[in-house]
Amino acid sequence: MAMTTSNLNSTKTITRRSTVSDAKIVNEQVLSQELGQFSPFKINSTKKQITRFPIEIILSKTIGSESQSIPDYLCSKNPSFEKKLRTILPSTMNLDELRDIAILMHKIMSIDIVQSLWIVYRKYGVEEIQSKRPINESDTKLWPKEVSSLMEQLKNDNIIDESSCLVFVNQCLQELYNKKEHYRRELNVKTSRLSGYNRSIEYTIEKFVQQGLQSLHIEINEHIATVQYHYTDIIFQQTYFAQNPNANQIHSAKIIWKVTDDKQKLRYEIGIFKKWLSDKSSSTCCAFQDLALTKINTILINLLFDKQCLSTIHVTMNKMKSTHTFINDLAIRTISVAEEIAQTYLQKAIDEKTKILNNGKKFKKLPTVDTIITAIENRQTNMVHRAQYNIARILHIIEMK
Repeated sequence: MAMTTSNLNSTKTITRRSTVSDAKIVNEQVLSQELGQFSPFKINSTKKQITRFPIEIILSKTIGSESQSIPDYLCSKNPSFEKKLRTILPSTMNLDELRDIAILMHKIMSIDIVQSLWIVYRKYGVEEIQSKRPINESDTKLWPKEVSSLMEQLKNDNIIDESSCLVFVNQCLQELYNKKEHYRRELNVKTSRLSGYNRSIEYTIEKFVQQGLQSLHIEINEHIATVQYHYTDIIFQQTYFAQNPNANQIHSAKIIWKVTDDKQKLRYEIGIFKKWLSDKSSSTCCAFQDLALTKINTILINLLFDKQCLSTIHVTMNKMKSTHTFINDLAIRTISVAEEIAQTYLQKAIDEKTKILNNGKKFKKLPTVDTIITAIENRQTNMVHRAQYNIARILHIIEMK
C-alpha cells in the first residue's frame, strides 16, 4: 500500500458474565488488595499525599483522546451498529437501549485496556524500589515519561521522586478500578431491566465493541512494549555500572552504546526510505521532505554537491536522457552510502570492545573483562531489539494505510 502523511449481568437466564471473565475479576480483586497493602498512604500519608487526577484526565493523557465520550463507531449516525444487530434483534427491542449498553461496554473495556498499561508502570516501579540495586532517591528515570509528565502537571509542592511516583501510579490504578466498577454496576442495572436481552445479543455486542477497540488495544500494547524496553535498558545500565568498571571501560561503553544507537537510527531511516521508494509512484504517496529523514537527507545533499556525482549527472542525462533513471540511481547510491556509514558504526563498536579486551590483559583484577563485555553487550542487544521493534511497528502502520 502507498505510504501516507463486564461485567455483564443481563436477564436471569444469563448465568455467566462474558465481558469480564471470572479470572479477570479475581485478578482485579488481588490488585485492589495489593494497592491497599503496598500503598505508601498507610505508611506515610502525611508526607506522600498527592492531589488526585480526575479519571478523564488519566485516560485522555494515556491514550491521547477523550475515551469516555461516545466513540464514532457507536454514534447514532453510524449505521454499522444497527446493521450488526438487526439480524438477531427481536422486533420489540429498542436499539437505542442496546447502544447504551454497547457504550458502557466500550467504557469498561477501554479502562481495562488502559489499566493494563498502568499495571506495567507499577510493576516495574515496585520491582526497582524493592530491588537491592542502589538508586538515587530522586532518580525517576525508571518511570515512563507519562508518569512524571502527569505528576509535573499537579502544580503542587510535592517532590517527584521514586516514592511519590509509586503513590501516584497507585492512585491512578485505584481511580481506574473505581470508575470501571461504577460502569459495571450501571451496566448490570441496564441489562437486568431490559426484556429479551440474552446471551446471543450480549455476545454480538461484545464482539462488535472489541473490534471497535482494536486500534486502542494495539496502541496500548505498543506503549507496554516501549515501557518494557525502557525498563530493561535502565536495568542493564545499572548492572554495568555495578561492576565498578574503570574510567577507560566506561568511556568505551558509552561509545559502543552511542554508535549502536546511531546505527539503529540510520537503519530506521533506511527502512522508511526504501518503503517510500517502493510507494512513490502512488498518487497518495507523501513527499520526501514529509518523512523527516535527517540522515538520509544529509547524504542526498552531500551526493548532489559532490563533484564526482555532478559529473555522473551529466553523463546520465546525456546518455540515458531520463531524469527518472537518474533519481533512481541517486536513491540507490544514497542507500549504499547509508549502509556504509552503518557499517562504520559497527566497526567503531568492535574497535572499542577490542580495546577493552587488550587493556584487560594488562590488569588481572576484578571485574573480569568478560563480565564487562557481557554487561555492555546486554544493553547493546536490548537497544537493537527495541529499534527493530519500532521499525517493524512503523512499517506495519504504513502497510495498513
